[in-house]
Amino acid sequence: MSGWQGDPDSPVVSVCCITYNHGEYIEDALNGILSQKTDFPFEILINDDASTDETSEILRKYEEKYPRIIKLICQAENKFSQGLSPNLTYNFPRAQGRFIALCEGDDFWISENKLEKQVAALTENPGCVLCFHDAYKVDENREVLAEIVPANNKYLSPKKLARSPFTPTFTRMFRNVGFPWEGERNLPTAMDVCLAAYLSKFGGAVYLGAEVLSAYRVHGGGVWSLKSQCQKTRMTVDSKLYMAGHFKVDIDDAVANDAFEYHMTTAATTILDQLEFSSAFQATMKYLVLRCYRHIRWVAVHLISPLRNKLRSR
Repeated sequence: MSGWQGDPDSPVVSVCCITYNHGEYIEDALNGILSQKTDFPFEILINDDASTDETSEILRKYEEKYPRIIKLICQAENKFSQGLSPNLTYNFPRAQGRFIALCEGDDFWISENKLEKQVAALTENPGCVLCFHDAYKVDENREVLAEIVPANNKYLSPKKLARSPFTPTFTRMFRNVGFPWEGERNLPTAMDVCLAAYLSKFGGAVYLGAEVLSAYRVHGGGVWSLKSQCQKTRMTVDSKLYMAGHFKVDIDDAVANDAFEYHMTTAATTILDQLEFSSAFQATMKYLVLRCYRHIRWVAVHLISPLRNKLRSR
């Protein structure tokens, strides 16, 4: 904090952290955030979703040590199981920063200059709303399993960002533009995918390039790791349909129209990939959906609901 220029009560960045039963890992996450070297103030907003392990006790100790930086909510009841998104409902609405950065309780940052670099990139690119970078995939013991490379270009136009290409959630920093989902229940589980598409309304995205600044931890308690392939498919389809519905409102806009078409076709083909149809039938349907979509949109829309129901029943 000694190098900060500006009022600590008026942070430039709000780091949003959601956690649940991350007692083994939460200190890595907090230490990575607290190690950041910046000339601007930042805050750490944490929502602990009623952890049943030692997570909340660890968080309270850090809050006592850094009361001007860490702002903690410890839920008495698990809100995610009640259909609420912890970040969208409890962290984003209280974010005071001009920028928001994300780090879940089982992931961590490995560069002390991550925030400084991302703020600089967004400041230098006023037409961009989002910044992201490369990362490592690690195991429970922080051993590197693979490098995560999200993109090979330095800039994503709003049109490309509206299609929600792969930008790892824990590498993102974005402008605090306000978000419409506070308190909304039963949103798609993969709301991180929807968030990128929503942000496209405010600009494109800048990619820092081959700079590995964060790490994604793979472990048995991870929300994504525990899902079956069918559940992962359902999560993908739900998010794609949600985004299609979101962009349908602005269908007269060229970018929104392209996004609507893209997310609808992706949802349809994802379902077709999982259903036990003959390869010939799948190939025919994919051709119709991908090549002739505008002419058979009403068919696709009427097929989506029963196909998704069949997928959910498997």
